[in-house]
Amino acid sequence: MNFDQIYSENKLKVFNFILSRTNNREVSEELANDVFVKVAEFMEVFNPEKSKFQTWLYNIVHNRMTDYYRTAAKKSSMNEIMLGDYVNDCGVETLQIQSDYFVDNIESSETMQKIDKAFAILNKVEREIAELYIMQDKQYQEIADLLDVPIGTVKGTLSRARGKMQTYLKNIYVN
Repeated sequence: MNFDQIYSENKLKVFNFILSRTNNREVSEELANDVFVKVAEFMEVFNPEKSKFQTWLYNIVHNRMTDYYRTAAKKSSMNEIMLGDYVNDCGVETLQIQSDYFVDNIESSETMQKIDKAFAILNKVEREIAELYIMQDKQYQEIADLLDVPIGTVKGTLSRARGKMQTYLKNIYVN
């Protein structure tokens, strides 16, 4: 596959995916462009034996969005944080961090420290599954395959982890 083909087949998907999370057309266009610059830069490194192309591409998208939110976090603050379910246009369920202003901001390093502490209250298995799901944007089946556990275990563990984190974060932000 050459870059032109990759770009034409994926540009709208990547843009819409990013737009669904940023709710900002200009930012989404900029981030999508950054993603395809990275794709062009690292196309030679992609190994189809290690992962599917779509997985590799969305890891690049995820990493670029993470960088964007980290930068935005330094510039602004947030009133309330909430962990919630979200199903994107492709029907993929994700757990995302939201604020009163949608997913525009994450409050500086102080909030990131609180989120880290929320992860720290989880046991080893819950933390591992939550990090794969939340931070690495892995789907249930991918996590089950990676950890060699049934998908029901992944769903149940993630549900418990989500509940613990929500309770912890609500207590911090309510007080």
